[in-house]
Amino acid sequence: MGEEILKSVKPKHTNLFFLSLIFSFILLLSIAIPVSATTKQSDQVLTKIEVKNNGVPVINTSYSALNIEGALEKVESGEFSQQFLESSAWKDFLQNAPTWMNVEDNAIIFENGLKFGLNIKNNEVDAKRIITSILVSNGQEVIDELNKDMEGNKVSPIPFYQPGKITNKFTNQSGIAETFLSPGLTAILDANLNYVKLVEINSNPQKLNIDLGNTSKNLKFNLEGNYSTQKTNFESYVVSLNQGIEYHLLINKELAQSTNTVNVTIPANSQLVIDSIATDNLSAILNTNKVAFNPSSSNNSQPMVVATIGFDKNLTSDIMVVIKAHMNMQLISSASLPSLNLGMTAVTTQMGSGVDTATTPKLVTSGINFAMVDGKSDKLATGAEYLLTREGKGKKEVYLQDNSWGEVDNLESTGLAQGKVIKGGQRYIIGFGETGIPLALNRFNFNSKESEKLNRSLIQLYGLSKGYKYSLYQITEAKGFTIKDKVHDFKIDYENLVSPNGTFLVKSSISNASTPIPSLNSLIPDFSSGVNEYNALLVSDSPMRKGILLRNILIASFIAVCVILLTIILVIKFV
Repeated sequence: MGEEILKSVKPKHTNLFFLSLIFSFILLLSIAIPVSATTKQSDQVLTKIEVKNNGVPVINTSYSALNIEGALEKVESGEFSQQFLESSAWKDFLQNAPTWMNVEDNAIIFENGLKFGLNIKNNEVDAKRIITSILVSNGQEVIDELNKDMEGNKVSPIPFYQPGKITNKFTNQSGIAETFLSPGLTAILDANLNYVKLVEINSNPQKLNIDLGNTSKNLKFNLEGNYSTQKTNFESYVVSLNQGIEYHLLINKELAQSTNTVNVTIPANSQLVIDSIATDNLSAILNTNKVAFNPSSSNNSQPMVVATIGFDKNLTSDIMVVIKAHMNMQLISSASLPSLNLGMTAVTTQMGSGVDTATTPKLVTSGINFAMVDGKSDKLATGAEYLLTREGKGKKEVYLQDNSWGEVDNLESTGLAQGKVIKGGQRYIIGFGETGIPLALNRFNFNSKESEKLNRSLIQLYGLSKGYKYSLYQITEAKGFTIKDKVHDFKIDYENLVSPNGTFLVKSSISNASTPIPSLNSLIPDFSSGVNEYNALLVSDSPMRKGILLRNILIASFIAVCVILLTIILVIKFV
């Protein structure tokens, strides 16, 4: 039959016939595949996870999901096979059970009254709490043993993958991954198959927000004060180095059903000095570690418990713990533009519902660099002096000689006498003082005298927050210049970025100049593109200054384009 059809087709139409046949086959295949996939996944739930750690996306990290409905049913019924009771997983777990689990034969009794074992029945809520406690107590092998299918085979975890990229089995640059899961109780596991979170898969589609630093709605830190204008991305805040810090820790009364103690800790090498810890809840028992109140101890080599809050299961109201602290300026100033380490963590004790964790919002700081420039000749200048001012929250302030901010009504009358003089060659660390700008010793053509001379044209301001309108108010003219425009406004920025290769970067007013000076960057000893850039601080009134700056940018861009084109030509010619 096929041969007769082929014979009936004219030779010139043979190619067209075969093309039509191939197209029809592809069309049928494209229709059949989605139908098959849809049928296969009709009972599956598209589940998306967004993983963060205290607001920061957890990227390029593998996660998987394990449906544990089988284990849940057995914990609820208390019906365990003899094979399970004799398994090494069960025996090892009983032998190494944590102190808050009391072992009696083939049963475990938790401190909070929950029971788990042979012939012990539990409702669904208690069974889930028991499973969580077992998982956080290195008892995953027990859950795996209970969770075997009808044939006695271990149920395998299902990996998450990047949306639209099924071969990329890890989170994307937003910390997002997805997969199809069966409905029911499910354990989210990390790359090492360690327990992360217990969830219920029930809606389609479903999105799960996982914050590794904040695991419970019943335990939460808040940064107290008007910080809305200082907030940046990744749930962090850009603060000034001399502002006080006040954290409020909320312990929900519901937490008393699963634990009776919360420990508040600071990390190793903390730059935080505790001033006070207090609560007005009479049901809470607060014990503080006075060592943490000593500035010398904030440079601790190990994490330190600064307070323990105790309560009983009859707690009737939420507990609010107020923690006031300040920054250890000696530690911060001794480092070269360090990242701040001002966090605190609250952790519950294990008593029958797993571990709950809360982490304080991340605090960062920023600043800005200036180079004094003659706008007419496009050269570095020296000798100008300034006052640092800021305006916001309904008042105008000047940076004072004692390294604090003071409100002023008239800058000319009161500010001039009280303000700290800002001049070239200095790095000003807000709240601490000033030091000479370090010499760029790693510069390939380093010359000590030349570097000191160039540094006299530079001003570095470090430790400023977002949310204010800042100005440098000129009080002394540069050598050989007169100026009418005394006020130089600027703003402070800070933003976290994720590069295409997954590297975390910072874009700030330190790393990216808003008024760059391309023609002079090569002269500045510690200039580094995208890391440590300088803004033009004009010391002369020149109607051409904007044109000069634009010209410099265009010249630098033109040179860069020429270099790229020359490189391409050479590659094409010689490769």
